[in-house]
Amino acid sequence: MTLSLSGGETFSLSAATKNERNILSRLQRSHATEQLRQGLWGERTRIEALVANHLRRMSPSACTVQPTNTWFKGQFNICVVVHIQLGDQTLSKMIFRCPMAHKVGEQYTPGSVDEKMRTEVATYAWIEANCPEIPIPCLRGFGFSRSLQFTRRANGTGYDSDPSDSKFERPYMLLDYIGDKGTMLSQTLKKFRDADPDRLQNLLRGISRIMISLASKAQSRIGSLRFSDDGSIELGNRPLFCANTILESEGAPKVVNRTYATEGHFIDDMLRFREESFRAQPNAVNDEEDCRLQMFHMVLLRRMKAHFADRHYQGPFVLQFTDFHASNIFVDDEWNIVSLIDLEFVCALPPSMLSAPYWLTVDAMDEISDRIDAYGRLHQLFTSTLRRYQQRLRHEHNVDLALAVESAWETYAYWFYGCFTSINCMPCCVEDHLYKKFRFEPSPDEELRYARILSSRWSSDPDAFVKQKLCDKAKYNDDLALLFDREQDAKGGKVLA
Repeated sequence: MTLSLSGGETFSLSAATKNERNILSRLQRSHATEQLRQGLWGERTRIEALVANHLRRMSPSACTVQPTNTWFKGQFNICVVVHIQLGDQTLSKMIFRCPMAHKVGEQYTPGSVDEKMRTEVATYAWIEANCPEIPIPCLRGFGFSRSLQFTRRANGTGYDSDPSDSKFERPYMLLDYIGDKGTMLSQTLKKFRDADPDRLQNLLRGISRIMISLASKAQSRIGSLRFSDDGSIELGNRPLFCANTILESEGAPKVVNRTYATEGHFIDDMLRFREESFRAQPNAVNDEEDCRLQMFHMVLLRRMKAHFADRHYQGPFVLQFTDFHASNIFVDDEWNIVSLIDLEFVCALPPSMLSAPYWLTVDAMDEISDRIDAYGRLHQLFTSTLRRYQQRLRHEHNVDLALAVESAWETYAYWFYGCFTSINCMPCCVEDHLYKKFRFEPSPDEELRYARILSSRWSSDPDAFVKQKLCDKAKYNDDLALLFDREQDAKGGKVLA
């Protein structure tokens, strides 16, 4: 038999055992998405009342939650479709978007959902106030846990506390529907990215304008924006990365938990987070050689960080997307950007962490190695486009963003940062690229020999650590088999080998 995740992906026992992600954790919470969907449907009357309240005390009878088969689901949120009607005529559509708590680690660290919500609504409000060039849906209102609710001011400048008597206590955002303005870039990306240079150039221009506009104001620290109960916005939250959030939802401890005044302290904690995530993930290794090789990679990164990160750099830092995904970009037929959605992972970071999205050439970051020349040309085209628009658009600092992007690529810092901003690309970044930076080209046997030696620098008792990770993996396999057995008993069927 096979088991399914909430996104529809299915696994046999054999496939789940071999997968490098923590499939056990994801399978154990695969029912949570459907439970949330059913819960929202059960509260549709309250949702209609909330929407009416945010839309300037409209009658709830004018707001109708549509059936669940019309709703949308992303990686972190469920989007309820609400029609605003006058008689039999639908005047507009709204999106009532609720985060999936289990996708952001709420089960391990209570408050994670509100943290995500506070950073995202702060980003929406900040962009509305400071970046009119960036097209985003209008955020009409939102609510946090404990029925804290806010509505957009009539003049469009900020949000006021606006409690309702709906007794709806889930976090949410109420957004304009923008699906009729364009299509998701991901729907046509593979068809045109290598075949239509005109569309690609339009897209690069749009991405460049957006990146430059978002980065136009200097930020004094590394972190994320945060919306406070008094309606103020400040750079007061830890930098919230997409990759870190996914790993935390699977049990990784919160290590990156503050803002940072220097790049050095930030990189120290990002590396420590990856090490602690490695410790916590029960299926992180396949065997002893794999374990020691991963330990070796992280020991090398400790040594390499002085070559790529300016330990004493104190800014200026700039806001940038850490999840600039093709499904979050809406375009017209010619690939002009008409809107962005999902602004949940915007952080103020060193300018050198800006880069051309990998998906402009390949489907995953670890596929760049196979098309390195093509991506290199794309990166150069992106940099030249960024430089051209940087000269036209106003910004409040003296950072040359195009030069920072270009330098990170040429010095291999791109791959160093990629070890921390992706979920599972560290082996690719280290072995395929960072080795070359230091003219280290070992054979597989030589690499394992180095790994056996230098993995001893991982901790005070590396042998005990390796033994523990092998025990963790064995228990993980047993627990996974038990889960499949329980599902087999419940459903009847045969577990696929």
